[in-house]
Amino acid sequence: MKKILLAALMTLSFTVAYADSAQEAQAATAQLRQAIATWNKGDLEGFIQSYENSPGTLLFVNAHLYEGYKSIAQRYHTDFPSAASMGHLTLEDYTVNVLDANYVMFYGHWQFEHDVRGKAPEIHQGVFSTFYKKTSKGWKVVIDHSFRA
Repeated sequence: MKKILLAALMTLSFTVAYADSAQEAQAATAQLRQAIATWNKGDLEGFIQSYENSPGTLLFVNAHLYEGYKSIAQRYHTDFPSAASMGHLTLEDYTVNVLDANYVMFYGHWQFEHDVRGKAPEIHQGVFSTFYKKTSKGWKVVIDHSFRA
């Protein structure tokens, strides 16, 4: 009888943990999709707000490291001075891993297309990994890594 009760409790515990993981993955994925939609609308300020406003937030772009929310915001403002320069961003074949109830990691491929004045549109592709943290303001990016292939 004790073995049956223990097995039932373990199954219930696993089921609850799995359901929580699925809910966390869904909530974080919704935030990721919202950030991409905001980018594609040309709303740079809205996109930047998807990052946690913290000196510990990190952005790695190819060989460059940006430490802290202010540095990340400045990088985006410098590289994307207008809505037109933001182009269109797509994430492809990405995977979500729930690390625990407060952290989720995404990784996969990205594609960025933008018009270059007087030239044909440029298309860039690469890989990314992004860590989201559950905060009082919702899911926020705390580590973002993007590498252009």
